Amino acid sequence: MDDPRQLLGEGRFEELANDDHPLWRGLALLELKRWREAARTFEEAPDASQSGTMLELAGAARWLSGERETAVELWLAALEAGNGNGRAAASGDGQSRRTHRPRR
Repeated sequence: MDDPRQLLGEGRFEELANDDHPLWRGLALLELKRWREAARTFEEAPDASQSGTMLELAGAARWLSGERETAVELWLAALEAGNGNGRAAASGDGQSRRTHRPRR
């Protein structure tokens, strides 16, 4: 397969949607307006629950698909994932949301 950046730059999203890497595959699916499939790709990526970037992208895809509540939950989880050192950020209610699994 060609370089993913090249495929993205050339607008070859259908090809990129078959990439092995979840970031490139998910970005292509976003471009193709396949929101739910993109969200699943980001959410199911290895270590996605620890990656603020993947959680943010999953949240954006869920938002675009009309799943506003799930999107907000993913964005909160992204903030906590970015906190580092394995510690969850305070959520205001004294409970961690790190174990969050988005509804499908």
